This record gives sequence, C-alpha cells and structure tokens, in this order.
Amino acid sequence: MKTQTKGLPSYVVQNGVYVQIWCSSPDGDSSDTQILQIRCADEAQATEVSEAWLRMAGLSADSVVSK
Repeated sequence: MKTQTKGLPSYVVQNGVYVQIWCSSPDGDSSDTQILQIRCADEAQATEVSEAWLRMAGLSADSVVSK
C-alpha cells in the first residue's frame, strides 16, 4: 500500500505576477499549510513558472487557481 508523502504541493495559484505553491501539511495535520510565494518579472513568466510547478509536482491543470 502506497502512503502519501506529507508536505507536497497540492495547488498552484497564479495572481498576476505572483505564483503561490500551496503544500500540504508537513506533519499531516489538516489545519496547517505551507505556502511558497514567487514574484515573477511579468505574467508570462508567472504562467511558465506555474506550469513548471504543475509538471514537477505531477498535478493536473485542475490544481491551478488563477485570480
């Protein structure tokens, strides 16, 4: 039986030139989340960064939230 690794990316949020990577709790508690925010040079770069995180984390396009 495969167990899910804790602390992995679960959502990617793109808001203009900012990309946020939402990661599940590193200790398994459902009440906390780690968020990495990356400021990009422009929206095109933000889109590229978002897509790269999706590929690296094995997330589907449904895991992207655009604001």
